[in-house]
Order: sequence, then C-alpha cells, then structure tokens
Amino acid sequence: MIAYEDLPAISVYDLAKLGAFQPDARVQCTHPFTLAGNFGAQVSIAVYTNHAQPFITITGMFNGQNRSVNINLISRPFNLNKGVLWHFICPSTGIHCRKLFYYEGSFLHRKAIPGTYSKNNYTVATRNAVTNYNNILVLASLAKKATAPYFRPVYAGKPTKTYKKIVNKIKAT
Repeated sequence: MIAYEDLPAISVYDLAKLGAFQPDARVQCTHPFTLAGNFGAQVSIAVYTNHAQPFITITGMFNGQNRSVNINLISRPFNLNKGVLWHFICPSTGIHCRKLFYYEGSFLHRKAIPGTYSKNNYTVATRNAVTNYNNILVLASLAKKATAPYFRPVYAGKPTKTYKKIVNKIKAT
C-alpha cells in the first residue's frame, strides 16, 4: 500500500499562499517539489483564471523528461460570503478537491490512488499509545517552561497568559 504522505502533492492552499489566484489573470510561480528522491526540484505553475474554464499548467521534469500537465479549476463561493474557494478537478475521477497527489506520471485525487494514510495502518491501541506519548512530551515541555528561572505564574495579582495555558493543558489531559 502507498502512503499518501510519501507522495508529492500540490494543494490549492499552497498556491494561494504564493498569490496564484488573482481574478482574471495569468500568474506564474514556482513550487518546491520532491520527485523520486530529488528533494531540490522545482515545478513551474501557471494559473490561468482569465479563461472561461480556469486551469493550471504544471511544467517540470517528470520521470526524466520535461512535461506539461493541465488541470482544470473550479471556483465556488465561500460560505462566509468573502470571495471564492478554488478547487482542482481531478483528471481521472472528476472529483473537486483541494489537493492533488503525483502518482505514476499524473496528478490525481487520493481516491484514484490505491493507498492509505500511514496512520490508518496502525492498530487502535498503537494510535492511542502514540497519542499518549505525545501528550507526555507536551506536558514535559510545559513543566520545563514552568520551572524556568524567570517564569512568573502571577503578575499584578492576576495569573499570566502562559500560566493559564499550562493549567488548561494539564486539566485537558
């Protein structure tokens, strides 16, 4: 089984952080990418929102050859009435998604790839043990912060924000 975390991916969120979704424009940007152990790879992404059917073009070295892949986009109104949310349209399944994974030469939605998230391969007992271990690590870091030489639990007769966070974390576990 393939773990989705191990596959290179492109998400709408990453492209939005790069400023790729300008209204009625053509925006060119580069995205860091990991393909077949090449950790320094960059792909060039052009986002075309000025067409009747918006799309992105991903250009880069795929499997040792220069390729260009077009993926259609769709915009939907944001539920808070503040602009639009962009979604990819998976070329294989037609599903509207916010993240596409690179698998066997094309960008696909996770339902088109035979795999799972790696956490799903663990038993429930193992997942609970990992969660408990992580909680212990968080509590240990909070205890270290609380025993620092200049830590102040109270300032001007009121508990400090840091102290409140520590107490709330301890009560939650």
